[in-house]
Amino acid sequence: MYAQEERERAGTIIELRLTTLGLTAFRADAACTRAATASWSELAGSDDLARLFTKLIRQVAEAASPEPVAADTAGAMAA
Repeated sequence: MYAQEERERAGTIIELRLTTLGLTAFRADAACTRAATASWSELAGSDDLARLFTKLIRQVAEAASPEPVAADTAGAMAA
């Protein structure tokens, strides 16, 4: 529910996936993937799963996007 609210508020697409590591939230619309993971032990030991999910979603949604590198700067670095 919070991921849907975030999408409506900011247009940010957050996906939640169960993986071998645990529950991973990632920002699908970012130029590079932004992710946060709660391990299986964190999930099992959590008294408030909704709060844990909300924390993951916020971490991913609020992650600052890196500034793009200008083409001429990239060429200067390679030289």
